[in-house]
Amino acid sequence: MGGLSVGPWRIVSTTMVALALVTIAPVAASSNSEGAEFSAPNEVSAREGGSGYEQRFENPNGWDLRRLTASVPLSDIVEVVTELEVADDVITVGVLPQPGDEAADIETSILATLDDMVASDATQATADRVPYSALSASYRVARAMAERATPLINRVTLRPDAVTPALLRGSAVDDLSTADSTAMMDGPANQGTALAAAICEDPWWPNYFTVIAQPSTVSGERYGRMYFQWTTNARLERLQACENSSFEPDYVTYNYDDRHYFSSTITSWTSNLPNAYQDTTFLDGTDEPTYTIGTPNTLNLVPDKEYTTYFRAKNGNYSSDTSKANAQRGVRIPSFCYSPWCVFARDTERFPSSGWMTIPSTGWTVYK
Repeated sequence: MGGLSVGPWRIVSTTMVALALVTIAPVAASSNSEGAEFSAPNEVSAREGGSGYEQRFENPNGWDLRRLTASVPLSDIVEVVTELEVADDVITVGVLPQPGDEAADIETSILATLDDMVASDATQATADRVPYSALSASYRVARAMAERATPLINRVTLRPDAVTPALLRGSAVDDLSTADSTAMMDGPANQGTALAAAICEDPWWPNYFTVIAQPSTVSGERYGRMYFQWTTNARLERLQACENSSFEPDYVTYNYDDRHYFSSTITSWTSNLPNAYQDTTFLDGTDEPTYTIGTPNTLNLVPDKEYTTYFRAKNGNYSSDTSKANAQRGVRIPSFCYSPWCVFARDTERFPSSGWMTIPSTGWTVYK
């Protein structure tokens, strides 16, 4: 996202921000009825007053999914996130409950997400594009773990008007003060000192992006996935030297013609990025729909490690599309805040430099 981002996070400091859920308003869709219509973001949010804050909760030890859904209606849950520790990876999976879902549907969605990842890795290995052996192994192990036992839920986001169940009390993520929240939202206009003091040199972006778009194992849904890696250590060092930096790889599609392979309804996501979160579409337009899973702190990134992001969405209204990848370097303001709402864009590198790549695809790769 160009300016602001929102999503769940791992608590790094004791003070975190919890801001409002952005409501989504539908816009006119193409007459092609292949899939779901695309929705535009609406800037109106419950930040304007009252009890308009999303309620976010975190438990490193996790909550039992069945017990959680027995305590709070799924209709009150915006997102649940599980973190599966596998060797040197933390595989994060987020599920956004859909109308009519039950606990079993959340379990199924987690498994389907991991199924897509395992299948995608197998396709890449067959194509012999890039050796993703370690990453592929992590997702296979995560899939086996999730099948043996229902994953514990480490993060929960409730709607602003939801009643907080006793199970979640004491684990809420704290708000910043009103003054700090205002300063944070005005970040692009007030980040001069932080930006001037930072040493932010080029090139800092990953050495390559591989972008995939395929039908999901879930009927009526499709997934987008990206692989990327810093194979040149100096690039990652430059990114990390840029003070308080974040990193968001954007999966961007072309919608100027209102023909879109994906709808805006994301149902699940996953990544092995550290402290991974799903970005919001707040302030984004509909001409270039952007699907982003980011990390708030680049100091946790490792050179020569394969990273990946994935999202699953309802089918769009067309069977093909074009795409690009944007590597976005951001800054956290204030620096102690690791909420995605505290992330502001510094600069963006486009893959490819110009033009668009056709999807669906088993993988197009651009090196820089």
